[in-house]
Amino acid sequence: MVVIGKTFVGNKTLVLILSVFFLSTILILNNKISFTNFLISQKSVEVLDCSDDSKDCETIVIRNTIKNCNVWYEYNPLESLYCENTTEDIDKVTLITDSANHVKSPLTDIKYAVDIMTYGLKQPWDIEFLPDGSALITQKKGSLVRYSDGKIALVANLTVFSNIATGLLGLAIDPDYNTNHYIYLFYTTSLDNQTKNCIKCVFNRISRFTFRDGISEEKILLDKLPGNLYHNGGRLNFGPDGKLYATTGDAYRSYLAQNLDFLGGKILRINADGSVPLDNPFENSYVYSRGHRNPQGLDWHPITHELFSTEHGEWRYDEINLIKKGGDYGWEVKQCDELAGRITPSKETLKTLEDPIKCFKDWTLAPGGAVFVDDEKHPWFGDMFVPGLRSRHLHRFVVKDEKIIYDEIFYINKNHTLSRRFRDVKFYNGSLWVLGESMGIIKISPRD
Repeated sequence: MVVIGKTFVGNKTLVLILSVFFLSTILILNNKISFTNFLISQKSVEVLDCSDDSKDCETIVIRNTIKNCNVWYEYNPLESLYCENTTEDIDKVTLITDSANHVKSPLTDIKYAVDIMTYGLKQPWDIEFLPDGSALITQKKGSLVRYSDGKIALVANLTVFSNIATGLLGLAIDPDYNTNHYIYLFYTTSLDNQTKNCIKCVFNRISRFTFRDGISEEKILLDKLPGNLYHNGGRLNFGPDGKLYATTGDAYRSYLAQNLDFLGGKILRINADGSVPLDNPFENSYVYSRGHRNPQGLDWHPITHELFSTEHGEWRYDEINLIKKGGDYGWEVKQCDELAGRITPSKETLKTLEDPIKCFKDWTLAPGGAVFVDDEKHPWFGDMFVPGLRSRHLHRFVVKDEKIIYDEIFYINKNHTLSRRFRDVKFYNGSLWVLGESMGIIKISPRD
């Protein structure tokens, strides 16, 4: 027997205690685990698993153990979940979309009808409705198609450089389309072989075309916009002020996202003829806001006419931003409300940077486009909808007084025959029209 103070401990018990103590110390010093690893607590919860594209989504039961793993189980959703979530937050998980993305957001209880409008699309990127009720759709490899009454017809083929995030991307319809028949396209023209040490860089272009069954009379508004195979922006939209807005990614040159002479990592504001608006925040500059990583969605609140944008973060940290004229949204100094670790800014600089109104830190939304419901008589009036790529669902945001007061998973495509990754969404004629990333259009309408 060994006496410790007034406690009598058997030799075998002492060996076990000392072994656990020394093993714990070694592991802690190597940042492997913490003492909480020895506190085992389990909870079971039902979640929707949509991680396998070869089959329909299914409801599964997961269990959780408190631990803090440094090893990321890339190919095992359940092991990743065990390592990441504690029993305190596992109840928030409602959807698994891949091995490293477990969505912690409530499922909507709103009733709606879903119609599959077409399967016949190939890598669609943007959808815009014309006054006659038909829709134009861009497809990344360069084809512009028209959707009407369930049928897809080819309008034009553009020569583009199509790759991971490049090709034929954004589309906008002129506010005075009935008179001038103008449409606007954002597309990638080529690799950038001119900029030194620029790996996977590309050039993008914004052009105006005349559309009458086909497109003609291209007028280049902006050329050689910086881009990259990954951070390439690409959204176009006309604002309530009649100006054309465009998003550009930082082109994997994050150190230039703050630079006003570099048009990457920005939201641009352009006159319809390609000139610089006189009331832009920076003299003789297209830049409306800066410090963006890869913004992809743009729309305006139907009451306040404030501009909102969606933005891809670096390993999660996706943002919803309220865009202010001349605003600096922090990249690469910070992401969301945290320093990004690349630059140590002064306190004065930090005070000038805008925070997002929503940040996703513990799961990835991977937002595409964005749209507000602008029909005052509609039950979803004033709500913002954002399609998710990696998150594989349509997300709903309730916005009030420049804040997001509630958000939820609105729609999940449980059927494996249609794309689960959503690229764009528009509101037209009382319904949401959702564009699948690889194929298909889904229409979502209110139902009692």
